[in-house]
Amino acid sequence: MTDEDIEHALRHRGPGRLLACHVGPGSAAALRRSGLGEGTEVVDLTRTPGPRATAERAVERPADHVALVADSTADLRAAVALTEGLPPAADVTVVVRAAAPHVGPPCPVPPGLGRWEGVIDVRVRRLPGGGWSCSLSCTDPMEVSEVVAAVARGMLGGRRGTAVRPSGSGDGTGPRSGDDTGPGNGTGGGTRSGTGATGPSWASLGRPGALVGTGGTAPHRLSVSDVPAVDERVVNPIGFTRESKPRTGRLVSRGGRWVLEVGRSVRWRVPEDGAVSDADVAWLRDLRSVEVGWGRHSGPLAAVRAVAGLAAAGVPLTSATVPRWAACLGPDLVRLVTSVDGPALADAQLREEHSVRLRRAALRAHGSFARWRRSVSGALAEPMVSVVLCTRRPEMVGFALRQVARQRGVEVEVVLALHGFGPDAPGVRTALEDFRATGRDLVVWECDSATVFGSVLNGGAGRWSPRWTTTTGTGPTTWPTWCWPAATPEPTWSDPSPRSSTSNPST
Repeated sequence: MTDEDIEHALRHRGPGRLLACHVGPGSAAALRRSGLGEGTEVVDLTRTPGPRATAERAVERPADHVALVADSTADLRAAVALTEGLPPAADVTVVVRAAAPHVGPPCPVPPGLGRWEGVIDVRVRRLPGGGWSCSLSCTDPMEVSEVVAAVARGMLGGRRGTAVRPSGSGDGTGPRSGDDTGPGNGTGGGTRSGTGATGPSWASLGRPGALVGTGGTAPHRLSVSDVPAVDERVVNPIGFTRESKPRTGRLVSRGGRWVLEVGRSVRWRVPEDGAVSDADVAWLRDLRSVEVGWGRHSGPLAAVRAVAGLAAAGVPLTSATVPRWAACLGPDLVRLVTSVDGPALADAQLREEHSVRLRRAALRAHGSFARWRRSVSGALAEPMVSVVLCTRRPEMVGFALRQVARQRGVEVEVVLALHGFGPDAPGVRTALEDFRATGRDLVVWECDSATVFGSVLNGGAGRWSPRWTTTTGTGPTTWPTWCWPAATPEPTWSDPSPRSSTSNPST
């Protein structure tokens, strides 16, 4: 996106004072070069902690127009909380400088309840440099944070009325980590706003015995929770392609900073804080694999953060031995990135399987949803998946229930629809008792054999808990992680509202 794009986005604003806010390292310089005219106040929303206090102290006086420039969709999500202290304005423009091709246009989702009755004009534009802008004009001043939330929800999804912002304290990793978020609603690891990943320096890690503890000194022990979390709504497997070109990338250190080289050219320069955005990932989708060289970046946590973000996006990563300072990547990710080499990923099936395993491990360890579940606020929010199982075959009930009982990563309850027989059929009662002995919930429903299968499914669906639901039958053999994606905020199911996933229902 060029500097002229920002001027183009604000070209149609009326007279009056402009308050220009920015989020992200590149947006500040772009605003300064765009020539917005005298009297324009430029505010960096991330310069001090505490969004409301920051905005209230930074803004000198009310403005007729408020413009927000965000480097990426992740920065846009972070800006929802950061703009809370800004004064209301009748004209609000939101500019996103970069977004992945799969991200939708910033068509705002109104908050409802008649709160936007005064809107008189909404304009969404694709800017010449590839970014997006959304401008709203209203008869009365509106809350800027409400507009930013509506635009973020239009680009990345989410239920109307839910907050797209941090929601209290998490597991102690600080406001920058994304651990403070509710499921799917945080700022997370995709944003480059704020102070960045912090932690011990290379100098401290390089002293003798720093990682093992010698001479009576305690070792530096970086944990998974020290790494800023990944925002699944921004960094996720959307855009992964089974087909790839025979090109591979290498994450190497050049001048103390990581770059991703493809051949002799630099494809991507890793930000200083290690944040990964959807636009960054889109540039890498054509690569068969990326080898991690584990050189020096701006800091150890920033380096690990970049690897965790790429893994969460499903980028096929390979590595030689992972250094000890990068153990905070998590044991599962450490094992996976060293389990395969680049040439083996020429097999499209193996490459896709490796991608799936990587992003599942990364989301379990570093996803904002998983971090929230492990925090105090999410301790009572263990995801529940309701499995609706309909069958005409009493001899297969035990097999099907054993498949469900071995699911891991989620709590599972079963609605068992017995289609044309009852619990007294041979082997059925024993299967029911064995499943209940596992401690999982089971609802048994008998229906007449003349009932059509669709009605049986509807009847079973009416008996589930109002959470995530999937259907299956007695035929398929399922993986132990088959139910886990149904309760994980990945692209298809990121909205924590009841939805259904069907896996070869059989009778």
